[in-house]
Amino acid sequence: YVVEHYDEAMDKFVGQHTQKEGLEEIRGQFRLAAMLDRLRQDPQGYDFLFPYQDAQGERIKKVSVLWGDADHQTVCLVRADVTEMLAAERRTKKTLENALIQAEEANRAKSDFLSAMSHDIRTPMNAIMGLTALATAHLGESQRVADCLKKITYSSKHLLSLINDVLDMSKIE
Repeated sequence: YVVEHYDEAMDKFVGQHTQKEGLEEIRGQFRLAAMLDRLRQDPQGYDFLFPYQDAQGERIKKVSVLWGDADHQTVCLVRADVTEMLAAERRTKKTLENALIQAEEANRAKSDFLSAMSHDIRTPMNAIMGLTALATAHLGESQRVADCLKKITYSSKHLLSLINDVLDMSKIE
């Protein structure tokens, strides 16, 4: 609808539907002179958000400001309730933030696991290699070679167990 004394009508409207905090800033956004200045800078129009108090509580309105005619003699305001859309965006953002935190924690856990597993796998492997070298160096001493082979067998089984655990973990994922 058309309003002749726009600034007075808008001051009254904003005062009725806005909380005290931020009142002057919102009034400033609705001032005709401010809108004309902004439209001269951005002739395609612009938007701003307006917290709106009504019987349902606080709602968020998106106000689109644009020229009402080709001659730029009138200003058109279009108001749309975006409360639910903004709430949905906040929920989606929170869900994404939680997913990111979980992914980072999972990544840290994998890194910790691989670091520990790398050490756990190297230990029996080094034992196997060292004992094999000892057994080879003392082929004539059957008791010493038998002791080395016994320890190699134990280390090999332990290494195989670790490898199977890693493979089972990858299947679980």
